[in-house]
Amino acid sequence: MGVSPQPIPYQKVSEKTLAAAIEIVLGDKVMRCKAQELKQKIRDEDGVVNAVEVFHRHLGLIG
Repeated sequence: MGVSPQPIPYQKVSEKTLAAAIEIVLGDKVMRCKAQELKQKIRDEDGVVNAVEVFHRHLGLIG
C-alpha cells in the first residue's frame, strides 16, 4: 500500500465510496507515515532547479 487507497472508478464515486476512502486514509498509520515521508521529499526537492535542468537537457544545452 502507498499513500492512498485504490482509486475509485469515476462511475462508482459516491458519498459512500468517498467516505470509505477517507476513512481508510485517516485510519491507516502506515499510509499516514508514508504520506509524511512523501511530503518531506517534496519539500526537500528543488523543483525549479530540476525543471530548468530537464528543460536544458531536452534542448541539448547540457549533456
